Amino acid sequence: VIFTHICSGVDMVIITRFLDACHCEFSISRTILREGSDRSGVVGIWARNNKVPCSEIKIDASGGPAAEVISVDRAFREKPDVVVIFGGSDRGDVERITGRAEGSGVPIFEVGGDGPDWDRLRGLLKHPAIQ
Repeated sequence: VIFTHICSGVDMVIITRFLDACHCEFSISRTILREGSDRSGVVGIWARNNKVPCSEIKIDASGGPAAEVISVDRAFREKPDVVVIFGGSDRGDVERITGRAEGSGVPIFEVGGDGPDWDRLRGLLKHPAIQ
């Protein structure tokens, strides 16, 4: 089960290629995403196209500044095995998510401009929290 966060400026092709490769090697059982942008929508489309269940966490804008924090908490209640962050400029969100992941013992994997470090991801998926 992966929780994805996609920062602005990330090419959607990189996202789908990563998910395809990850699914081929590790068989993704479910994705978790926070709704709110076209970038996160690409994960939902990928999940539907690949018949992978997808938990879509809505961000309730009426909640004001707390809405982002509440949506992150709701995403972690879905019990992700790993958090995958597609790098970019949304550092506030990234810090909120990584802080929550570290506090929950959930491994974090960032996909940067150089592409994924597959050996590191394989190691994360053998993390004691996942076993």
